[in-house]
Amino acid sequence: MKIRTSVKVILLVMIVLVAGVISYFVLRRISSQFTIEETLSQIKMMTRYSYPVMYHGDIGQWDDLNVHTFTIIEELDEYRLYYCGQKDSSHENAIGVAFSSKNQPLYGWENYVGNPILNKSDSGWDSGRSGLRMGSIIKLDNGTYYLYYSEDPDPIHGNIGEIGLAISDDGLHFVKYIGNPILSPNLVDEFHVAIPRVIKVGSQFVMYYTVSTTDAGWIPSGYGVATSIDGVSWNEQGIILGLGSGWDSRYMEQCSVLQCSDGIILAYEGYNESKWCIGLAYSYNITAPFIKYENNPILECTNVTDAFDQYHVATPYFYRTQSYFYLLYTGGNNPDYGKAYWSVGMCLYQIR
Repeated sequence: MKIRTSVKVILLVMIVLVAGVISYFVLRRISSQFTIEETLSQIKMMTRYSYPVMYHGDIGQWDDLNVHTFTIIEELDEYRLYYCGQKDSSHENAIGVAFSSKNQPLYGWENYVGNPILNKSDSGWDSGRSGLRMGSIIKLDNGTYYLYYSEDPDPIHGNIGEIGLAISDDGLHFVKYIGNPILSPNLVDEFHVAIPRVIKVGSQFVMYYTVSTTDAGWIPSGYGVATSIDGVSWNEQGIILGLGSGWDSRYMEQCSVLQCSDGIILAYEGYNESKWCIGLAYSYNITAPFIKYENNPILECTNVTDAFDQYHVATPYFYRTQSYFYLLYTGGNNPDYGKAYWSVGMCLYQIR
C-alpha cells in the first residue's frame, strides 16, 4: 500500500514538472514566432481599454501613488505580475507582485499579501532614499528565479544608478546576490545605469538597460545592452538608442523588449517637457543599434477628462499568450507627472 502511494506521488510530481517544461517552451515559441513586420502590424490593430486593469494602492499603502514597470511570469495555474510601486508620502519605490487567474488573464489582479517583496537596503549601494526600480524577472530551467533591479538614481544625495540581482526558489521570497551590483556605469558614456530588461536568446542572457549619458544628474537619455552566459557576470556592448528631436527629446527612461523571429522590438517611453508617450524601435541584431519606428509615438494620452491616462502614458510592456497579444502601460492623471497618480492600462490584439 505504501509503495503504491509513493509511486502515485512520484508520477504526480513528474506530470507537474513535465507540464511546467512544456508550458515554458510553448510560451518561448509563441513570443518569437512572428516577424518584426508582422508584430508591428498587430500593434497597429490593438484595441485600447478605457479603464485601468490595475489601480495604484489605497491611501497609506506602499504603492498608493504609482504602479509601473512590469514583468509577467506564467505559472501552471496563474500569471504573476511583478511591478514597481511608489509611496505618495515618501516617493520611495519598492517591488511587489500580483496574481491573475488564467480564466481572466492580465486583468483582475490580486496583490500578494506579503508585498512589497523587495525593498531598498539599510546601507550600501541600493540604500538611496528613492528606493528600488523593478527591472525584469527570469525563471531558469531549474526553477530558480532571477529578479533584476536597480537603485532609483539619486545623484543629488550621492547615489548613482547601478543594477543588482535578487534570487528566489519560489518567486516570492528573494535574497539579494552577495556580489551586487552586477552592472555599474562605465563613467565614459554612461554615468548611471538602471531599469534592466533581461531576456534569454538561446543560451545567452541579454540585458537592455536605461542610461544617463551625462554626469550632470539622472537624465535618462537612452539604452545600452550587455550580454552574459550565466545571467550574473555581464559584458557591456554599447549604447543602442538615444534621444530624438520631437516627442522623445528630453527623456527616454523605462523600456521593454519583445523577441521576434527575425530580431527584437523595443518599446520605450519618451518625454518632451510636456507629456510622456510610448514609441517603438527595432533591430535585426540583438546588440546592434536600433531603428526608431517611423510611426512613433504609437500610444499617447487620451485627453479625456478625468481619465486615468488623460495626460500621460508610460512604462510599456508587451506580453503574448497563445490567444492574445497585450501591451500594458501606466497612465497619469495630472499634467505634472510627478504629482500624478498612475494606474495600469491595457491594449489588446486577438491572435487569429
